Amino acid sequence: MTARPVRQVAWFWALPVLACSALLVLWPLAGLIDVALHAGASTSPSGRLGLHELRQLALDAELRAILLHQLGFTAVALAVELPLGIALALAMPRAGRLAGAVAIAVAVPLIVPWAAVGALWRIAADPQVGLLGASLQALGLGWRPAERALDAWLLLLAVDVWHWTPLVALLC
Repeated sequence: MTARPVRQVAWFWALPVLACSALLVLWPLAGLIDVALHAGASTSPSGRLGLHELRQLALDAELRAILLHQLGFTAVALAVELPLGIALALAMPRAGRLAGAVAIAVAVPLIVPWAAVGALWRIAADPQVGLLGASLQALGLGWRPAERALDAWLLLLAVDVWHWTPLVALLC
């Protein structure tokens, strides 16, 4: 019995999808880079940001503080999301009727559009109308995310954890 030759043409059918995906990623990225190089370039005679302007930007203390703040937020969010997502994945049933329903329930935060996530949490955290904000206010925590930076930061952390922990769980 002779072996049939294996035709590996499956990758050929994936090329249009890969090309479209690359175009959808690279085109906006190129536009973003172009805008970044032109934004605030009024000090440059050419209208573009050169090495001198980029060096000034890198030495800007306010920009460094913002980047460090963002890195800190990312580190804290990942420190919460990764263990929580792994624990959630280990607790999820692997087979049976319940497995599919649990996977769908876990994935719900991932399918909610980002704008809706922000609006939902903003309303929920408002002490005047939201259940979360009213509950925290009733506990005597002085919850005021619109006025206090720490409350706003904790709210953003809670939103990020709620929205992205299911991705960790589903990937695990």
